[in-house]
Amino acid sequence: MNKLLTALSLAALPALAIAGGCGSGSSGTMGTGSSSTAGSGGSDPDSGPDGGVEGGVSLASFSYQNQGTTIASVKVSAAFTIPLPSSPSPCMVTAVEACIAQHCDFTPADAGADAPFDGGAPDAILSAGTISVTGGAAPVTLTWDPANHVYPSFISNKAPLWAGGETLTITASGDGVPAFKDTVIAPVQVTVVDPVIADPTMPLLVDRSKDLAVAWTGGGAGNVVFSLVTSANTSVDFLHCTFAASAGKGTIRAAALGLLPAGSATYSIEPVVRKAVAAVPGVNIEASTAGRLPSNELFYGPATLN
Repeated sequence: MNKLLTALSLAALPALAIAGGCGSGSSGTMGTGSSSTAGSGGSDPDSGPDGGVEGGVSLASFSYQNQGTTIASVKVSAAFTIPLPSSPSPCMVTAVEACIAQHCDFTPADAGADAPFDGGAPDAILSAGTISVTGGAAPVTLTWDPANHVYPSFISNKAPLWAGGETLTITASGDGVPAFKDTVIAPVQVTVVDPVIADPTMPLLVDRSKDLAVAWTGGGAGNVVFSLVTSANTSVDFLHCTFAASAGKGTIRAAALGLLPAGSATYSIEPVVRKAVAAVPGVNIEASTAGRLPSNELFYGPATLN
């Protein structure tokens, strides 16, 4: 998973920790039942050749109903780096069929009263010039801030950037990152019909000893990612299960659910379209939206893992 796109997408939904690109599905139930565990560290498959540029452009747009009021949210972000040698990853990753489980321990190795967080070496931040997004409801432009070495995000709550199915064109004029132009198909907001959420304020009860079925209507391009997230003082656990959006359903195996600790969590579903930019290896474009309930409320809330 491209680390920068992960970071950009974390803020796309309220308190939602989604990491797209955890595998892609061609059917509702994925794989053959095998699982694998990867230790910390290792190379990032989304980084450029020989540790070249990594990062990209993240687009998030969705709307939902809250107590009779329509709420819209749009965020477009970009970041590009040349990764430098870093310390081993704090995360252990386990794959079970359609799902990726991550346990991340952020306790510093040299823990002490004055111990700094050891997050590894900083990356070299790069500009790709002016970035424009067209094909949605309104054009969006991201302008590089050279003083702070960052692209200030475009954020709006006026109206969604897309309805779903449009061709979005992303163009970068080029700078430290070469110029590029590519397209993605905007994902469609799905309606989640299973599990049934009668009251979004009440926890979704998840029995970790049993498979969990998920189903939705309205899937378009790309994938649907169902997520469960738990956190403690110095650690966080993610379970991201990825299915083809067009499949309309998926099965989260008990073997995957059992990798999460019992207790409180949050659940969400995110339709995602992700595309590698052929002109610049290591650079990706990711467009995401949110799942909704049949009542048009956001499919996001508390869960209890038993």
